[in-house]
Amino acid sequence: MSSRTLHFSCFAVYFSCFSTFCTSFCLSFIYDSSTSGLCLEKKNCVADGALTIFHLLRSVASLWKPPSQVLPSASGCNRGFYEKMINELCLAKFKLDMGGLDQSLWCSWPDTLEPYEGLTNCTYQVALRMDCFWPNQIVDRFFMQIHRIYFHDCALTGRLLHDPPISILAPFIAVPVLITLLMTAVVVWRSKRSEGVL
Repeated sequence: MSSRTLHFSCFAVYFSCFSTFCTSFCLSFIYDSSTSGLCLEKKNCVADGALTIFHLLRSVASLWKPPSQVLPSASGCNRGFYEKMINELCLAKFKLDMGGLDQSLWCSWPDTLEPYEGLTNCTYQVALRMDCFWPNQIVDRFFMQIHRIYFHDCALTGRLLHDPPISILAPFIAVPVLITLLMTAVVVWRSKRSEGVL
């Protein structure tokens, strides 16, 4: 038997990370046991950007080894490999998505929400397939790097705490002050009245 289909869970990450690139994109992953390598077969690739995805997947596929070499039987997460995979898979797609946006829109949350959610989901799916905890330190560093590159000029308006307008703030300050003064006056008046009665 010269070739066999690889275990589905090893490559489900490809589908989950790249399914949004094009709708009718189909890859067949075949493990060739005679050469201990992966072969990619492209089928029905008609949507925009599919050729780019094919070349990207081909380069990433060179990272894959047989499951027995990638995941030792008793180990959990291979952190170095996980970091490499999120950089190769997730970051590559995010770069393409952000490259499709005008740079003036990078700080617009409605425009960047979909690519950002896709990036988050991709890091989660890769972690899930590789038995890694999510979120973890690698993901934290990864997103800090993303924010330094793409969102460093964005204003924090909407996220920073700030004082409400004076029309709202003034009553919330004035009412307790007036009540305190009124209660003090009532106490003084009652104490003087009770002194006169005795």
